[in-house]
Amino acid sequence: MVLAVSFFLLASASIKLTRFTGGAAFLWPATAPLFAFLAVRPVRTWLWPMLATGAASWAASSIFGIGPLAGISLSIAIVAEGALGALILRGTGDDQTLLDELRSLAVFVLAAGLIAPALSGLLGAGVIALHTHQAFWPNWQAWFAAHGLGTISVAPLLLLVLRGEGADWYRATSPRHKLEALVLLAIVMVTVFCVFGQERYPLLFLPILPLIIATFRLGRLGATSSVLILTVVGGLLTLHGHGPIALMHNTVGARAQFFQLYLAVAVVAVLPAATELRRREALAKRLRQSEASYRLLTENLGDTLIHTNLDGDVLYCSPAILSLTGFCAEEVIGRNSQDFVLADDFAMFSTSRDAAISEPETTIALEYRARVREDRVIWCETRIRSYTDEGGAPAGLILVVRDVTARKAAEAELVQEAITDELTGIPNRKAFFSRLDYLQSEVVAGQGIGCVAVFDVDFFKAVNDTHGHATGDRVLKAVVGAAKRTTRSGDMVARIGGEEFAIVLWGAALDTAVQTCERVRRAIEACVVDAFSGQKVRVTASFGVAAISPDADSGSVYRAADEALYEAKSAGRNRLRLAA
Repeated sequence: MVLAVSFFLLASASIKLTRFTGGAAFLWPATAPLFAFLAVRPVRTWLWPMLATGAASWAASSIFGIGPLAGISLSIAIVAEGALGALILRGTGDDQTLLDELRSLAVFVLAAGLIAPALSGLLGAGVIALHTHQAFWPNWQAWFAAHGLGTISVAPLLLLVLRGEGADWYRATSPRHKLEALVLLAIVMVTVFCVFGQERYPLLFLPILPLIIATFRLGRLGATSSVLILTVVGGLLTLHGHGPIALMHNTVGARAQFFQLYLAVAVVAVLPAATELRRREALAKRLRQSEASYRLLTENLGDTLIHTNLDGDVLYCSPAILSLTGFCAEEVIGRNSQDFVLADDFAMFSTSRDAAISEPETTIALEYRARVREDRVIWCETRIRSYTDEGGAPAGLILVVRDVTARKAAEAELVQEAITDELTGIPNRKAFFSRLDYLQSEVVAGQGIGCVAVFDVDFFKAVNDTHGHATGDRVLKAVVGAAKRTTRSGDMVARIGGEEFAIVLWGAALDTAVQTCERVRRAIEACVVDAFSGQKVRVTASFGVAAISPDADSGSVYRAADEALYEAKSAGRNRLRLAA
């Protein structure tokens, strides 16, 4: 009922006041309520509102227009116009985002302001031309301009009201903001009244400024309300011969058309701006929500989050930086992230950072050492990812840093345990062959010389059988102590297994190796070990020595030294033999 009554009043006023040539009305806001009403309701509920509006349109045309017979066709054209515009808007999915996105605004203007009035005008102008004996195209032009601009000017505000956004704004807005809105809209109304209430000066530009201010301060509601004020106040004053447009020495119809052109310029000036402001407001809200979540997360995260520019200068770091480095966030912001990286790891860190910049969709992980407060060195595990600007170009870096010093120490301890003999604490068989393989490759590359000695404790089984394994362990430890005391710095003494040991002598020629091994043999011979039985135990050792040859692999070198050892044993033990 409200829709039908409002349509009847608007249509009647337009027909009564703006049919300057006896044909189509020059101002027509009546379709806007129908379009807005249909746009916010399911299609299945459209029948009765369309019938009611059609009846109201027929009544207005019958009473104030060109008669009841023509009113039937005109009513069909007008109702179809509103339905077609709403149908296009709903079909594209833009009915819910009108004035939220520029695309939706463009679809609205295209559907309700161009396509629908252009098509309905064919029928409407044809009926008017038939019943008034006037030309078709002037009536079509008047119909198209009046209906299109009328809907574009009035419908946005009606859509906001029907979607409940006006009430939502009123509830959510503070009294101060409401007062500001009233003041701004009052300024718009006073400006429009002053400009269109005089005929001396061409001040049509003047209302645009308060319209834009209201749009920027009040958003969509300000824009649509300002356009409506301009439409109603400016339109009525123009129709009564007032305003700058009255300076045009032309017909009332021509002045009305010029006012519609002016109104179109105002609509184009403020509605897209309101839509873009709405989009940016929504974006800013999402950014604020994201930032709040981001800060809450980073402030309660054990890892340290660091934000840098492309040069590595720190722009932000989470509070966890204090426990990581001993520096508070204020001391770190502004410094370059590479200031904390140990010099030996700088190249690796720089390479990883460059890789993250060149591949924004990829997360780069690395481990490196960092120097922190009090010159401590810690191990850091870091994941780096770059982010891009609107153009897709890298704009900065996000680093998530974790202190893994304890883990690296545990790993180093495990590695050390894996290559260390548990009883004696010296390198084991695995460590010996790893070292020998490396030095063999160095000799092959011409990077040095070296020798390998293999020795074992003579008659060690007899020691275990006579004095027990605990005493045997003491003997092995004493042998290791003697070997370590008498070998050169840098020589490796390793336990191969049981009572067999080896010495890697890097940088030693055969004669130097022989001298070193003789010292070790004599030191072992001089050892006296207290057995658990209280007896004194003495042992000797036999040695085999071989040079690390570029013509043989590490296994062959070891076998050559081992064979020389067995020659020493065969020759009577407690002596040294060179490999053949």
